[in-house]
Amino acid sequence: MLYKKSQTGWLVIGIFAPIIIFLYLAYANQWGNNPIPLIPFLIMLVFFVLIASLFYRLTIKFDGSILKLIYGIGLIRI
Repeated sequence: MLYKKSQTGWLVIGIFAPIIIFLYLAYANQWGNNPIPLIPFLIMLVFFVLIASLFYRLTIKFDGSILKLIYGIGLIRI
């Protein structure tokens, strides 16, 4: 018997999507007295996108006696 259920992490999406959008707008419009340089912008952007993609969904698979938990894009599996 195979059981598979996925759940979207709307809280994770709701937290990280505005952060990523704000970060992009702050860089593109060069907001503030000390705007974000390119390299720190790219580092923060990659970090937030990576964290969001790792935890935006939880999938549970159960096959007989084997239980698997898969987070996000599948890099974290238990």
